[in-house]
Amino acid sequence: MQQIVIYVRLVIIFLIVIQCCLLGSAYAKVLNSGLNKDDQLTSTELSTNNPNQCRQLLVGGAQTWFPYAFLDQQGKQVGIGYEVTELVFRDLNIDIKYREPIPWRRLTEELSVGKLDLLVANYWTEQRAQRWLMTNEFASEALNIFTLKNQQFDFTQLSDLVNKRGVVTRGLALGAELEAYRSKLELRDVSGHKQGFTMLNRKRADYLILAKYSALPYLRQKQNHNIVALSQPLSQYSVRMSFSKQSRCRHLFDDFNQVLTRRVADGSVERIVNKYLTEAKIVSSSD
Repeated sequence: MQQIVIYVRLVIIFLIVIQCCLLGSAYAKVLNSGLNKDDQLTSTELSTNNPNQCRQLLVGGAQTWFPYAFLDQQGKQVGIGYEVTELVFRDLNIDIKYREPIPWRRLTEELSVGKLDLLVANYWTEQRAQRWLMTNEFASEALNIFTLKNQQFDFTQLSDLVNKRGVVTRGLALGAELEAYRSKLELRDVSGHKQGFTMLNRKRADYLILAKYSALPYLRQKQNHNIVALSQPLSQYSVRMSFSKQSRCRHLFDDFNQVLTRRVADGSVERIVNKYLTEAKIVSSSD
């Protein structure tokens, strides 16, 4: 009889413990729902604290930056940056998804706040290096000054551009030195590379500032055969990729950088670069 009483008491105690647990869980939910939004972890913060949450990265790039990130005639996102990104993440066995094409300014804003995980190609600047996690260099190219053949001028320093009408594609990183000097120049932003070449041909501008490779498809078009680059480059660009500092996948940065460096060293990246430059020559010669 005494054993039965003990058994009944244990059952009662067990039921009381279960009830307390259920009430505690419900109370916790009520408390959590009463927290301010700023007091709760965001989905990005939760994912960052748990690397297993990073199963796919959202990547994006420019729409008109040949040969690194641009849209082909079918509207597909292509370029050196995309192919190198795919190569590295394939080595890391990580899936990626392309972000729908959007204007460059919005793209960089999304990278800064963590809506975009990776930018497939961008020039290095000190300001960008402070805002983003920038990889090692995977390519470089010159920033050139282009003029009509019969309107070439000597260029050795920025003051040689004073009193001349210049054009540059909106959003192009010019570097700290030129940006600081820009107020002394008559330098107009245009919406795209094609508009810049058109203004040169119509003599509405004296020079165009553009990266060497970006100019290549246009220089090979028949209507632009009278346009040349001055012998002295304006500056030299370092091309990188950039992770968002707010990305849930930022813990992959070091591994990504190591694989990228190895792929540059083994010639894989150079082969991708040469493929795009060769294709540009073939397409342009048929225009």
